[in-house]
Amino acid sequence: MRRLVWVAVGIGGTLYAVRKAQQLRARYSPPAVVGRAVDDLGDRASTFVERARASVGAFGDDLRAAAAERERQLGAALLSSGQDAPQRDAGRARHDRDQARPAARWGAEPARGRSVPGQDPRVDDDDVDLPYSF
Repeated sequence: MRRLVWVAVGIGGTLYAVRKAQQLRARYSPPAVVGRAVDDLGDRASTFVERARASVGAFGDDLRAAAAERERQLGAALLSSGQDAPQRDAGRARHDRDQARPAARWGAEPARGRSVPGQDPRVDDDDVDLPYSF
């Protein structure tokens, strides 16, 4: 009976050792190692992309804020004392100007049926609204 117990313990120990060896072999096989490396690289790449996107967004926000501040400074320096800066819809003015330039260049009419005959496309038409000149 004692021999049978030790044979069972030996078989159990052998089975445990074989299973652990199979797990190690599967864990460190070339496809498994490559798979883990690719997963880790994918995680790192996505983290890098997220950080880069956030950094670029923050840089753009800082740049827009600095440009707006500089525009305010230049406007204050160019306007005479007691004179208010002209208020206008910058998006619409920019759109109209962008539509007028190609139209004048090609002799066609811009969007919304506004014609620009004889206008030089190199001249900024938005300078007319400013209260100062050079």
